[in-house]
Amino acid sequence: MKSRQQKIITQKATEAHVQLTKKRLEASAFAVPKFRPYLFLTTLWLIFSLFISNTATAKSQIHTIRLNAQPLSKALFALSEQTDIAIFASADLLKGLQSSAINGNMTVEQALKKLLSGSSLVFEKVRDGYVITAEKSETSKPDIDTSIATNKPDVKKMTIIGTRLANRQSLSTKQDSTRIMDALTADDIGELPDINAADSFRRITGLNTLNDSDEGQFVVVRGISPGMNFVTLDGMAIASDHSDTRGINLETMPASAVASLEVYKNVSPDLEANSTGGNMNMTSYSAFERKDDFLQIDFNLAKYSLDDVPDNDDGLSGDFKIDYSTTLGENNQYGLVLAGVYSKKKRDEKKWDPRFRYIKNTGGADSAFRQRFNTAQYTNTWNRQGGTIKLEFSPGFHLHAYLQSYFYKLTEKEDRDIWNITNEAGDNVIFNASGTASTPRARGEVNYTFRPTYRQLSGNHFHFDFDFDRQHEISFDIAQSKGGFKRPQHEVVWRTNTDNEALEALAYTYQENSDFPDWSFSNASFAENTDNYFFDVFKDKFTQVENRVTDIKADYNFNASSLSSGLGVKIGVRHRRNKLKNNSQQSNVFWQGAASLSLTAFSELNHFTPPHFDNIMPFQNEVSFFSFYNATPDSFGTIAEDVAYFNQRDDFYHRETISSGYGLTQYNADNWQIISGVRYESTDNYSQGVLRNLDSLTVSSNDYKSSSSDWLPSISARYHVNDYLRIQAAWGRSLGRPELSDINAIESIKTGENEQIITRKNTTLKPSLSDNYDLSFEYYFDDDNLFSVALFKKDIKRFPLFEQTQTSNPQTNVTTIINETTNHASANIKGIEVSLIKNNFDFLPSAFDGLGLAGNATWTKAKLNYLDLQGNWSSINHLSHQPDFMANLIVFYNFWNELAELRLGYNYTDHYSDQVITDKSLREEDIWKPFEQIDTQLRVDISQQLTLKFKVRNLMNRTRKRATGLHQELLEHEVIFGRSVWLGLTYSY
Repeated sequence: MKSRQQKIITQKATEAHVQLTKKRLEASAFAVPKFRPYLFLTTLWLIFSLFISNTATAKSQIHTIRLNAQPLSKALFALSEQTDIAIFASADLLKGLQSSAINGNMTVEQALKKLLSGSSLVFEKVRDGYVITAEKSETSKPDIDTSIATNKPDVKKMTIIGTRLANRQSLSTKQDSTRIMDALTADDIGELPDINAADSFRRITGLNTLNDSDEGQFVVVRGISPGMNFVTLDGMAIASDHSDTRGINLETMPASAVASLEVYKNVSPDLEANSTGGNMNMTSYSAFERKDDFLQIDFNLAKYSLDDVPDNDDGLSGDFKIDYSTTLGENNQYGLVLAGVYSKKKRDEKKWDPRFRYIKNTGGADSAFRQRFNTAQYTNTWNRQGGTIKLEFSPGFHLHAYLQSYFYKLTEKEDRDIWNITNEAGDNVIFNASGTASTPRARGEVNYTFRPTYRQLSGNHFHFDFDFDRQHEISFDIAQSKGGFKRPQHEVVWRTNTDNEALEALAYTYQENSDFPDWSFSNASFAENTDNYFFDVFKDKFTQVENRVTDIKADYNFNASSLSSGLGVKIGVRHRRNKLKNNSQQSNVFWQGAASLSLTAFSELNHFTPPHFDNIMPFQNEVSFFSFYNATPDSFGTIAEDVAYFNQRDDFYHRETISSGYGLTQYNADNWQIISGVRYESTDNYSQGVLRNLDSLTVSSNDYKSSSSDWLPSISARYHVNDYLRIQAAWGRSLGRPELSDINAIESIKTGENEQIITRKNTTLKPSLSDNYDLSFEYYFDDDNLFSVALFKKDIKRFPLFEQTQTSNPQTNVTTIINETTNHASANIKGIEVSLIKNNFDFLPSAFDGLGLAGNATWTKAKLNYLDLQGNWSSINHLSHQPDFMANLIVFYNFWNELAELRLGYNYTDHYSDQVITDKSLREEDIWKPFEQIDTQLRVDISQQLTLKFKVRNLMNRTRKRATGLHQELLEHEVIFGRSVWLGLTYSY
């Protein structure tokens, strides 16, 4: 049997809804112009090359080298990174050895002499590199095959691979940073398997992702919602594809597209201020970091276990990735990075979504009644495609510049079939002493929706930095990013009649039983019979969001790097403009025929039984319906006034301009450092929207302007107790900018007999202010292991919260109710983060030599203070999207002479709520129940170029569940998406 999407494609004559989609996409008000990165890159690159060619100098053998006192293995690794010279060594030779700090201009051999001084180790020059050995004697021989180093000059890093290498790189990044931060490097990103960047971010300490299915979307940092965190690519802002949040949906960004993920958790003057939780940065690959020619090709096939909606026809999924980089020119001063990705994911999804309503039982007390039984079945095909091109120029250690262009697109084709039975009035409910509940009347609905979604993220970035004399450095960046989505939606609704016979036939009885109740219809055959469902409405919708961000910054640094000594200063300015357009259209199409239109003529025969139901679900055959719709246009019609209203009611344009400047001073001594400074941010908002009259269903134009500014001081200190223990403390003030859905110029008015209800966006809403306190302890031991503890607290003022206020006019006896978000609330959140990275277990028997682990856990506790409807202060013990606990554990084992690695990843997120509800009882508050997921990977190096990979995602086949009730004991939503199995091959050169 063909899949539902295959049918739509192959039967062209019946594609009324597809034609509507194409028409909308072609004629949309904010049509996205064709992306032409090559013209942009070529033009700027030529200009830049002509400008800089006169000052370029050949790469010198003298290098500026800055190394902290650290384990010798790390120092040699860092020296290799800074000089682009291969250094080969045996881990056994380096174990337990420390190196002193070096800072200055010198050759590689001079640096090696300093590092190896007093160690009884020596170095030997081989082709394109150096080999570290023990001093020559009859009893001491080098534990390394120098012929391998000699014959393979393309090997540029110390021979540590897999998870250990990723852990080492992450620890090196963390240890070298002047801030409290965590990182993941390329080998860990996407390897468990993580499909997009959000999936990988959740493995970092203190982070969790928001998603309603199997992929991560938005990232929460330390219990702070995504809109109050800042996301960048190479330090520059990227656009969002949503109109209601500042949070960046990272579904579109493939996990393989970035080299590392970084999260900066304490406030610093040189970082973006909208960072109550933290600053998240994704870094791109550099040809100079990889050295020489690099080529990697990945090919994977996947099978998803859930593929039976309405039949087993999904087939295989898979992805293809290619990544290439090289250095060019006489002195390798030019770099080129090319990367591309294409993936197809075909899997089904099932949702069970009963709704509750609290009503009086026979004893007069409130009881939860399942007012609706609802099930939704999805067939999904996700296509990802895109890539990046990066041109670099670095004639010497002092200068680095690049131009980068990227484009990623995610297309989701979704067929959604819904079946629900609802007690619409919520009355005539019977609660029995046996614990069952029933209703004598209900109404049925069958709903089919075709909803393709086209997401896009693209951008260009020019970077330039120049180090004048090892102390004075300037940098300049300009970036443009564009994001958005287009979503045509064609929804057809069929409903049962409202006569007593039909209502009584759908009466149901149920009894709560753990998560899933046992329930039944009074007349199951009536519920399943498509003769009883009649055409209600065809909703033809179209939504488009376009977000453009232009970000410019310039910085000057005098002796203020992590390796500097003495006093340093850093200053900078930044200007960012964010433009957002939202356009929505909707036409409600009704049947105008003389006789009712029954679903039977357009039904799809099947035997599908949805989860937690004992009945066969009716399905609409979309092909036959749209064929009929196309052939009989005069039998359908719309209400012109409704169309005019629905086509304008959600349209808005918002422009935000942020100008900022900062200054900081830094002092580095031998074992301590202090950084202090201040950041100033000025914000101007302009918004065009509509004023909606809900009585007459008319709209009029509405706009506003607003501005605000803030001074944001901060201070941080770092103290090295010894070579192993480091303590950091910080205080700083940050912002939490209002969600765009709270400040756009859309307002609604509805007038009743004695009241007027105004629901509006608050144009005077200010950013929240957070005082952030951080304290961390980092203990580095046994060469590449870490145990750390971090404490944090955030006191947030002007916290944005939806509020309702009432005022009465005694002369007119009219009560005005205003619904809007205000700054009256305050909040605080505190927590503790614990991390452990153990790359070896030398104290165990030799069979465990390949064993290692990386784990972290975070506990948070929050309180929100707000004004209730009576004007009294009340509190709630959580924030939106804030889990009380989250944890990660990765266990890996290298075997078969280090040619194979087995990796197991575990992620746990405690319960959390999507929103904070202050005007309802806690019994009506929804929470996402705790969720855990286990992923695994087996990687085997078949040869030096080929690696075989086997992965399983969601090994235990867990589902996501949402609950409600006084103790959140009543399940009201479950998302079922299954597990996936992957088999792939990687070619590296």
